[in-house]
Amino acid sequence: MKHSVLRTPGLAFKLLLCISTFIISTSSFAQESKEITLQKAIQSKHYIFKAQTALPMRGGMRQLTSEYDLKVEGDTVTAYLPYFGRAYIAPIDPGKGGIQFTSGENNYNSRIKKKSWEITILPKNIQEVRQLFLTIAPNGNARLQVISNNRDPISFNGYVEVIKNALN
Repeated sequence: MKHSVLRTPGLAFKLLLCISTFIISTSSFAQESKEITLQKAIQSKHYIFKAQTALPMRGGMRQLTSEYDLKVEGDTVTAYLPYFGRAYIAPIDPGKGGIQFTSGENNYNSRIKKKSWEITILPKNIQEVRQLFLTIAPNGNARLQVISNNRDPISFNGYVEVIKNALN
């Protein structure tokens, strides 16, 4: 008489339990590996914040449909972000709207608070932007707050990616 694995309830349950445990442990290992890679990128200052939504001080949340980011590569910080809100002084070049700069001189501080990274960047040679506050969760989700000298503050929600080939 042939016995099928699926016809034996106890054996089928044990097999399903083993497969489930394997899948959960594999996904847990992958998540831990992603967190370690992200942690190394943050410590070595080689990551990109990709903005998905903008939250201006005045008005509602705006979904971003184009690629906007803040790139940290060593001591260089490059911002290409939109701006929605009130500006107290008009820019000299109207074609340079938004928050766009490259700064090689920055005060950069990072610390871990409640399992998230809190990063403060103070660009020294950029007059429009006073401070950048970036909070990064272990899964890579992040929030960026930009404090300007001549504009209302603005926040962005998005995620952080490791710069490819930066950790090799």
